[in-house]
Amino acid sequence: MKCLSEGSIQAYIDGELSNTEIKEVEMHLFQCGKCKEVYKELKSINSFAVEKLQDYERDFKINHVEIENRDIEVKNKKGEFKIMKKYKKIAAAACAAIVITTCVSVEPIRASVINAVSIFRAKDIKSVNISLDDITKLKNELIDHKADINIDKIGKVKYQGGEQKNVTIDEAKKTLPFTISIPQNMQSKEVKNISIDKPSKMDFTLNVENINGLLKSLGGKKLFPKDLDGKTFSLNMAGGLSIMYEDSTNGDRIAVSETKVPEIVAPDGADVDEIFNALSDLSVLPQDMQNQLKSMKDWKSTLYIPNVGGKSEEMNINGMKAIGCFDTSQNDKEKIHSSILVLKDNVLISIDGNVDKNKLLETAKSMR
Repeated sequence: MKCLSEGSIQAYIDGELSNTEIKEVEMHLFQCGKCKEVYKELKSINSFAVEKLQDYERDFKINHVEIENRDIEVKNKKGEFKIMKKYKKIAAAACAAIVITTCVSVEPIRASVINAVSIFRAKDIKSVNISLDDITKLKNELIDHKADINIDKIGKVKYQGGEQKNVTIDEAKKTLPFTISIPQNMQSKEVKNISIDKPSKMDFTLNVENINGLLKSLGGKKLFPKDLDGKTFSLNMAGGLSIMYEDSTNGDRIAVSETKVPEIVAPDGADVDEIFNALSDLSVLPQDMQNQLKSMKDWKSTLYIPNVGGKSEEMNINGMKAIGCFDTSQNDKEKIHSSILVLKDNVLISIDGNVDKNKLLETAKSMR
């Protein structure tokens, strides 16, 4: 069997293949050492927060999150490049500082919240360094503590909305609650696909006694306040737009995704700094990661993006804060993958594809 494209492997990691396609990919990975190495590499460079969420959904059999319309058509089975960036990944990265350990300890449900306050609205974007060694060490530590983690006793979660559908640009503008920008330099390129994820919400309800027991087992000395027991935190996401462009003359493929900055809402009276301090003080976290988390004095107004292996660079594009990660080592179109994440007003724009830095920057600068 012909080797799998990186896009097909990434779609498998993201859970975006049909049951038949999953079986085909797994059979090939079992037999092909080369593709298995590509799979391991893609897993290692994936967004840290998202990787954790996926790992725990699989390893701890979290099955209470209700997600509708998970069947997504994937057209890269025969080698078409599949872009990794999804607005849900951006949202996960947005709360990475908290979710980095909360995703281990909380499995929340919607509850009645009378008074709520917004605790996260990003006005800036920065990178936070995470080495591959850090990820490996943390993963091993959490695997060692798996017996201490009983998700069902720690809290409840409910996910609403987020359905995906193919649309026109006009339909997207009517559906999404933020101003959409279009890359002006791509107008001559073929649009392969336009889709939206509808607005969604995730509610977390805490069982503080059990959470604190887990924090202690993970080496935590600072604990969650007892008055948070039964309280609900919400992650509100305004939906997202994804457009895939392709230049048939040279094989260039660029995906543009955008979403309004997600918002974390806490119940009235919650000392969110106390929560953050408890999470960032866990001894299970690598020391460098702990130090970086503790230094995030602006975590409630800054979007921190994991910089795995030091490959990302902070940038300023037309006065907008941005973080780029550019592939300069490959000449094969199927292997190159570069990306830019831009914060434009309160909208996050992700631009990535199998092109070089200059082409990606040109697209970012043309967003109107």
